[in-house]
This record gives sequence, C-alpha cells and structure tokens, in this order.
Amino acid sequence: MRMLVIGLTGGIGSGKSTVARIFSQLGSDMISMDKIAHELTQQDQPAYRQITDLFAPEILLADGNLDRKKLGQLIFSDSDKRIKLESILHPKINQRVKENLQNCCGDIVIVEIPLLREKSQFPYLDRILVIDAEESIRISRVEIRDNLNKTEIKAIINTQVKADMQKSLADDIINNNGLLDELTNKVENLYKFYLTISKLV
Repeated sequence: MRMLVIGLTGGIGSGKSTVARIFSQLGSDMISMDKIAHELTQQDQPAYRQITDLFAPEILLADGNLDRKKLGQLIFSDSDKRIKLESILHPKINQRVKENLQNCCGDIVIVEIPLLREKSQFPYLDRILVIDAEESIRISRVEIRDNLNKTEIKAIINTQVKADMQKSLADDIINNNGLLDELTNKVENLYKFYLTISKLV
C-alpha cells in the first residue's frame, strides 16, 4: 500500500474548496496550490520580485503587497500577461507541491489545482477528480461569495479550462448542482473508493 495522490480540479464556483474540506474532514491530507501561490508571492519571495518587475506599479498596494484583485483582473483581461504570470509561478508551485508531498503520511492526498490543462504537468498525480456544475449555478455562487457581477465572472470563466476538456482528463467526476448533503454523500463514497484503491497500489 502507498499514498494515493488525487488532483482535484474544476471551474470557479464548482465547489472545489467545499469538496477539499470534506475530504480533509474524512482524513485526507490536503495541498492547496492557491495557498502555495499566495505563500510564494509574499514580499520576501523570489516570485514577488519577478511579478512586480513585470506588472508593477499598478498591481501594488500602498504597503508594497500585491493587490491580488487587481492582478486577477489584469490577467483575466490579457492572455499574454496571464501566460507570463503562469510561467513564473507554475514551476515554483509544482516544486513546492513535490516538497509537501514528502511530508504527507496518510493513505490519500488531495492536491487542489485551480487550472489543470494536461496531466503531464503533474506526474505525481495518480488520479484526477473533476468537480462539475452548471455554469448558471457557478455564476450564482460566485456572485454571492466574491461580490462580483456576471460580466466579471464570465471573464474569469473564459480564461479557465473548458468543462469538456477538464472532464476528458478526469478519472472521476462529481456533479455538484445539488445541495450540500448530496455533495457530502458523493465525496464520502468516493473517499471509500480511494481507500480501497490505495490498498491495491
């Protein structure tokens, strides 16, 4: 038996973070690429200097920290800048994930990945889990959660991996159009399935 590493992905508002929290409550180790990206872009980190050299001063707050909302708006409206930002962050994030995996000791590790375009970028993954939901439901969730309007949310969705492409990469798919209790039940069943697999590999 060895540790089973699951890549958890899905579009904005699909419910990735909720699913990650349920897996954690069930006993899975968790690694969040969003959290790692936040750590890597603090002022004392090399990525911060690279990003500020590329985008500053318009993406800086008065205290010198990154204005993450403004940076997000910038890259969602300019694909060239988004690609440049990803080229700075993605190698560093992947390296940090590999380091964190060395410290995990459970049967299952969930790696939460906001943008998963191809599995070859993440050779340490055993399976890919996609959280799917209807676009109208996702937009409603994000409107409430992030206080954004529909135009802003659709701009973000248009920069993300299309749902059909994500599902083509998936080993497992959870549909999250329903209530929390329904989602929790689906995650619990999948967790039991993953435990079974971990004993076979």
